[in-house]
Amino acid sequence: MAQHTEGGTWGLGEVVKERREKAEITPIEVLMKLHKTPIKSRPVGRAMDSQTKVYEQLVGGVLTQVLEDIENDRVRQGKKRIVLTSTLPYAKIVEDINKTWEEEFSEGKKLNEGVERLGYDVVALYPSLKLEFMIRMIDKAMVLRIETKKGEEKEKAIQLRNIIMPLVIFMLEHQFCSTIGKDGKKTVWRQVTGISIGSSCSGILANLTLLMAEIDMLDKLEAQGIILSAYNRYVDDITAINDVKEKNKKGELFKMLEAELNNLDPIGDSIRVTGEQIYADRVNKQDDQVSKQTEKEQPEKEQGLAYLDLWQKLVRGTLGQIKLECGIYRKKAAADMYILPSSAHSKKLKQGILKGEFLRFVTLCSTEKEYDKASDRYSKALQTRGYSAHAVNDVRKLVKWENKKDILIKREEKKKKGKGQAPGIPVVIEDKPGLGEWWEACTGERITNSFGSFFSEAEVDLLPHRLFKCVRTTESLADFVKKGGRR
Repeated sequence: MAQHTEGGTWGLGEVVKERREKAEITPIEVLMKLHKTPIKSRPVGRAMDSQTKVYEQLVGGVLTQVLEDIENDRVRQGKKRIVLTSTLPYAKIVEDINKTWEEEFSEGKKLNEGVERLGYDVVALYPSLKLEFMIRMIDKAMVLRIETKKGEEKEKAIQLRNIIMPLVIFMLEHQFCSTIGKDGKKTVWRQVTGISIGSSCSGILANLTLLMAEIDMLDKLEAQGIILSAYNRYVDDITAINDVKEKNKKGELFKMLEAELNNLDPIGDSIRVTGEQIYADRVNKQDDQVSKQTEKEQPEKEQGLAYLDLWQKLVRGTLGQIKLECGIYRKKAAADMYILPSSAHSKKLKQGILKGEFLRFVTLCSTEKEYDKASDRYSKALQTRGYSAHAVNDVRKLVKWENKKDILIKREEKKKKGKGQAPGIPVVIEDKPGLGEWWEACTGERITNSFGSFFSEAEVDLLPHRLFKCVRTTESLADFVKKGGRR
């Protein structure tokens, strides 16, 4: 049960233990992580069967906006975003860091220092998060959002906190799943630690929980004079890039950051991370002796770290300057299960899917060599799926390395225009006689006039300026024949 204490914070109250034998419970399945050594498994629930799906979607949507507000406020303060939603923003961060390193090298700065790239993975994030820790951090986020608002917006933010926090607590206390035993009997389980894998709002709950703890951690490090060049996280995968001012202290930050991450939840001990690092000295271009000495210390060609779908390695430029090079990373268990050429999907759709991978390669790879390497492997994989070399090359020609800058610009323009958003509100129309004609009549006049008999004036004012038709069922062959081939 939700409980608001006198101190003004939300937390867990007394749990009411009840049997819910007649409830529709989410069935649990097991996801095998074949790329792990030894192989591990994770319990996964079917999100569409969740008995609290409506609440999950509501809370998930609200908390997503809260997270965005907090991140945007950090940017306004001159700080950097932490949470990633894809690899592309991180590739841009790496590009900017490389430019900074190049400028420092050309100006003769930091030549006796080093650089390191750190990577951490949160162990079993969803099942390990303690409920008390999540509630404490989510409530802290809601309070932080209130502090950034003023006037009427602040009052609304306070009201939102008082609505959302009880819902969050209710959902966390009512996580149920079911299993079917060998005897065919159904057993209902209640999750008392962690959040469900498969829930519509598990991702944002974990993201926002960790974000609030990470903000405190980074502020603490900054107070000690440690400002990282980059610190980002995608769900449970963390990456950091930093300068090492004293070479004899390389590796110290890696251990310090690992300890800080493991202490994000000092009360419940929710977070445990495993990590890796790569390190390289900077090179003095004006000192041949230093250059020759450092040449022996260069990272091996394939020494690097994986981050999401990127493989990163520290390499030398032609003058010996250090830089971080990005290529495409594939897990050992990854299968080339690309759409078959015999698929009933349209030719344009299949070409679009194929082209999408080449676009991913060109936007993420930092060199033409890495782009060609990823594209060659992909082209061969497509041919094993049945595509002709000619068909694959035709698509590949549409994405050229020399056009990378234009591709990125167009992508940003589409993002600003809101590409991918619906052009209005979809209205689902049954594929039945009369309804199609009704819709055609609607298009001849202001659409809301046709809804006048169903909605009040106040409700009509809330309708969008544009609505578009969605047919509920796909036309069958029999329907098509009945219509004499007319659509």
